[in-house]
Amino acid sequence: MTWRCELLLQRELLIRYLKSDLVRYLSEASDRQTGLKGLTSIADLTPEAIEQALAYRLVMGSEADAVLHAVENLLRSLPPTATAAWSETQGFISGQVSWQRTVERRQSTSDPTVFVSKVLQRRYDSPAARLLKAVLLEISAAARRSRMIGSASSESGLRSRSLQVVKYLKHPKLTQLSKDVREQDLPALERRQSLRPFVSYLRLARTVRTKSDPDTIIRLLESLILLPKTTATLFELYSAFRVVEAFELLGFTRVRPWGLLSGRAPLAELRRKDCQLTVHWQRSLSSLEVVDYDALLKRIAQANGLSIGEPRVDILLDFHVGNRRHIRLGEVKYYEDPIAGARAGIVQLAAYLHDAGPSFPAGEATPLAFVIAAGVTAQPAQAVISVCSEDQLQDLCVLLLQSIE
Repeated sequence: MTWRCELLLQRELLIRYLKSDLVRYLSEASDRQTGLKGLTSIADLTPEAIEQALAYRLVMGSEADAVLHAVENLLRSLPPTATAAWSETQGFISGQVSWQRTVERRQSTSDPTVFVSKVLQRRYDSPAARLLKAVLLEISAAARRSRMIGSASSESGLRSRSLQVVKYLKHPKLTQLSKDVREQDLPALERRQSLRPFVSYLRLARTVRTKSDPDTIIRLLESLILLPKTTATLFELYSAFRVVEAFELLGFTRVRPWGLLSGRAPLAELRRKDCQLTVHWQRSLSSLEVVDYDALLKRIAQANGLSIGEPRVDILLDFHVGNRRHIRLGEVKYYEDPIAGARAGIVQLAAYLHDAGPSFPAGEATPLAFVIAAGVTAQPAQAVISVCSEDQLQDLCVLLLQSIE
């Protein structure tokens, strides 16, 4: 079995490993008094993207799973109701004829073939049916709001679930229901065990829609954030937090973050004596004011009519030792071939070092940059660019500290 197969098999384990890191980060950094104001996620989400993410969570989360798992049984158990209604037919009789109404109608329409009858209409207009339809409508509306563009599997899952909900909404038992479910109706419905998943989902969906409970919103976002879209992103986060952990083992103490992780807020801030270290994830070089950013990559792209966006370093270490500042750049690569991943990281960092060259003082000790390539068999070296695997981060951090002291 190759290292990549082993890592893929451990994907769920890695997610659980990251859970404590991210939940700690969010719980320390989030201001629960302000609800969603200024809230930014691990992926630097905009408010619109947060809305889409929450909608996606409502469609694909465990609460929706529980509801859709129980829909078939609930549909079968819905009791029918019969109500009498007047019906007008031409040329045939349906139900019990009211001759008085029939005569009156024939006189008013001059049509001797008209019959007015009282018929029993079979319906399923019960509180349970109205609850079921309200929940399915919430899932359908959330699916329309989500508009998530993720991996092919997540997009396919969203489409499949939307079609499943539409099919249920067309069920004959859910047509012609009289009214929506009121909040005061929910406690009585919740007493029935079979309806509890539906009541719970309806309350959750209404909370998300009205933003009435910031704690619930943050809990949902935490559950989303813990599922990176790709294994490569997962591996980046895993490596970044393990770098932080490695520095903690070297005597650094983590301080409380001042804001949720975003374009400028760091992954972690650490201190040891007179040394302060800030660890950034996906930070652009141009956002560091001290960096004299030449942007060779950008100029080459523009000359060729390409738009490559702002280059972002996977892991950026910003050391402050007394009045000196030291920048170290890191790339994290998750490739089928570990050597190819290491090579790609070296080439990318060489371009970054060229762009940020003026920020590194003459005679600056090495390494100036590092590549973390999953599964690579390399020993971290005191070269301009040091290469290591995810299992050698402690040795790498020792070299990085030696380069700034």
